Amino acid sequence: MSNIFTKLDTTIDKLGEVSTNLSKIVAVHEAKLERQDGTDKQLHSLIDVLFQKFEDHRKVTENNKDELRKEIRETHSCSMEEMKEMKKAMVQRVADLEKWKYMMVGGALLLGYLANMLQKYI
Repeated sequence: MSNIFTKLDTTIDKLGEVSTNLSKIVAVHEAKLERQDGTDKQLHSLIDVLFQKFEDHRKVTENNKDELRKEIRETHSCSMEEMKEMKKAMVQRVADLEKWKYMMVGGALLLGYLANMLQKYI
């Protein structure tokens, strides 16, 4: 019977060691899980920061795009007005040159006629 009690004592000691070892293993795993939770929280906070920066950048880009479109429209309108004014000026200049040309041709014809008339009388 003492042999049985000795074996029971040995078994109880070994079970105590196993229990202690399991407690250590559980503690190590809990520490790893806590570190992983900390890392997960840091990653989530970084993701939130990056998402906020992305949203801010998107808003700035949208505003810039709208401003650029407005500026392009204004520039286009100004350019079209300038082109219309230049076209009017060119049309007027061509008309003035045509008048001058016809006046020169008329003057040359008049001089030719007068020269012809002078030759008849001379």
